[in-house]
Amino acid sequence: MSETRFAVILRPDGSSDVIEWPAELAAGLDVLAQELGTHSITAYGLWDSCSLWTDAEAVQGTAPLNQAAENVHSAFHYDAQKYYGTVVVTGELSEDGTHADGLPLRACGGFLGLAAQIPHPRPRTK
Repeated sequence: MSETRFAVILRPDGSSDVIEWPAELAAGLDVLAQELGTHSITAYGLWDSCSLWTDAEAVQGTAPLNQAAENVHSAFHYDAQKYYGTVVVTGELSEDGTHADGLPLRACGGFLGLAAQIPHPRPRTK
């Protein structure tokens, strides 16, 4: 019997959910389309075991800024990246980038903690 896997939903209003993540490709894409409100979806592989999925067409002016997703992105020590609209955090991307594993429940708690971090301003340089 396989272990239940999950995904984290991060919304721009600061709300979040942990949901069960399906093992099947079609079911996973259906979940993404439902949560993101579109079939135009893109994925960012942040780490071997973490991917962020977002509306490929969500940009400033079309969707609200998602600070929680930015916090998760920054925690991986990448340069700043703006995310707009709802973002879904899952596990590792497949080699073709079309599907991802779910996350263990413990990892979901870690991502929620990262998402809630208050960003610290970077020091100014003269």
